[in-house]
Amino acid sequence: MPQKDTALTLARAARSFISSYTAATGGKSLLIPRFPLYALADELGEGFLSCHIGSPKQDGELFFFPVGLTLADGNALELRIVFAELEEAGKGGRTPLPSPQETADQPGREDFPLRPRVFRTGRIEFSGGSWEVRDERWHKIPARQ
Repeated sequence: MPQKDTALTLARAARSFISSYTAATGGKSLLIPRFPLYALADELGEGFLSCHIGSPKQDGELFFFPVGLTLADGNALELRIVFAELEEAGKGGRTPLPSPQETADQPGREDFPLRPRVFRTGRIEFSGGSWEVRDERWHKIPARQ
């Protein structure tokens, strides 16, 4: 779970991307925002050496920010922060991501990759349309030597 400044940057980038995507597809496709903006994993382990969040990607009907975590034991995890889901206006194939020319001037593109030094982990419990964080722990990535 990103800390508030990182979460705000992700929310702004997601909103900008959704708007650009809708314009690039001529309104034929609709992206539905998804929350919370968390990377979900079953097990993370203890201690982290690095964290990076990449620019938006698409996998089928899901749009996400890729997240890479390097654990203290040297293992790497690739996670996703899903921020939108595609809802087609009609039946048809997958609508591709907007071209780099269509999104190059979007505010926030220069923010990626993000390299947050502070984030939190916890157990997320979903119930209906809400969620709750339990067993929350804050983590700080050590300064680079």
